[in-house]
Amino acid sequence: MKSWCVIGWLSSLLLGLLSAFNLPNPMVEVHKSEVFVSLPGKLEGIQSTLFRAEQLTEECANNNYTYISHSPWKGKIKLPNKIQQDAKLRLQTLVVRENNAISSKTSVYTIDINGTGHLDAKHPTAIRKNIDFKALIEHCKPEIIRLDETVTEYADPKGRKFSSGELIFEDNFSNGQRIKDNWKHKVVSHCTGGVYQEYVAFVADPKYSYIDHNKLHIHIAKHEHIPGEIFRLKGCTPSNPDKERLECGPLTPLGNIPPVRSAKIHSKHFSFKYGRVEIRALMPKGDWLFPYLALQPKKKSSANNFVDQIRLYARGNAFLQDRQLNSFDGRSLFGSALVWNAETDMRHTDYWVMSANEDAHHFSHDFHDYTIIWMPDQIVFKVDGKFFGAISNSSVLSRFNEQCNLVLGLSAGGGMNFDDDVLMKEQKVAKYSNSFPNAAKLFKEILQKMTWEKPTLVIDHVRVYAIDKDGN
Repeated sequence: MKSWCVIGWLSSLLLGLLSAFNLPNPMVEVHKSEVFVSLPGKLEGIQSTLFRAEQLTEECANNNYTYISHSPWKGKIKLPNKIQQDAKLRLQTLVVRENNAISSKTSVYTIDINGTGHLDAKHPTAIRKNIDFKALIEHCKPEIIRLDETVTEYADPKGRKFSSGELIFEDNFSNGQRIKDNWKHKVVSHCTGGVYQEYVAFVADPKYSYIDHNKLHIHIAKHEHIPGEIFRLKGCTPSNPDKERLECGPLTPLGNIPPVRSAKIHSKHFSFKYGRVEIRALMPKGDWLFPYLALQPKKKSSANNFVDQIRLYARGNAFLQDRQLNSFDGRSLFGSALVWNAETDMRHTDYWVMSANEDAHHFSHDFHDYTIIWMPDQIVFKVDGKFFGAISNSSVLSRFNEQCNLVLGLSAGGGMNFDDDVLMKEQKVAKYSNSFPNAAKLFKEILQKMTWEKPTLVIDHVRVYAIDKDGN
């Protein structure tokens, strides 16, 4: 948000009335120069929030602000300088409620070794009722951050030069927009036999991918095949000519016909190498559903199952564990680099990091902000601005040494998504095994006995930013 917008917003608020409101102290976490703030609990009737963080060692020398116009009331404030242990951080919170009443609070925090902010007893919380916020912003303008030269590689269609921190791709999925303006559908069956098959045919059908209420919806549903009908996908894009019949048809009713249909799309005119990807999305909920928020090398066959990917996902299952009793269901978020050993040895390795949802809610419960920061020396994963893991294995990173496309989609099953060797036998293999010769038929029978609660991946926006060598 531009600074003049913030100042204008604050000026208009001065016309409102400050009134009593039980405004809680925000929760504060710090990572390097980033301050992550959030209002705890369920707060009703809030229109917008502004947080301003300032390190107290030098007045106005290390400060910035963030404006939030929707729930959850969480934000990230990027300060010019790194915040050290034992630093004093003053946080000013301004809340506008639905009746235009204004509540504000100023709190001082001490930052511990883990980056957690603790309320400072020597600087008690203060309720400030007579603040000239416009003068405050004018007096303490954020310093200009000098960014290093960008490491992002991207061919700007207008030949324009860009710098780190700059937005290089954005899709807000506005009503009236066509998906095909920025994305290309993959039309192919991944139900082709073998351990790694997914039980789905991806199609370019508006029943399975559409824009509504300024959001992209990717829907998955059971597909009832008419007895005796020959299976054929119109406009199919096979991974190679040798697999056309398996991936596109024609297949007789005795063939491996996918019991599910959905959509999978790839960025059409945009690819990049190194950058920060931000996706605000609502995850699906349903057993054996798997969402795709991914990056995929541009030169690799985009229709093929056996392709390296950088992925961020929460499985759709309501309850699922691995053999060490870790939660592998929709309450846990994963960031991973999926790599295939060789074309002649189709076995995968999934290098992953995991974050459990702190409130124990399924990630389909609400929209979240998902971030992938792809750097030369690591891949960082965040949710709602908070770091939860990174992959720095050099041999893995070397597999992603070219420009990638963005991939969005929703699938069902798949050995690389639900690994028999990783998941609890009683919860996976006892129901169906990826290695069963008739796995697709068995999966179809399982589908008849269950209902997917939220069979849609909903995406509010996708944005990609150029970065410097530190990911800024």
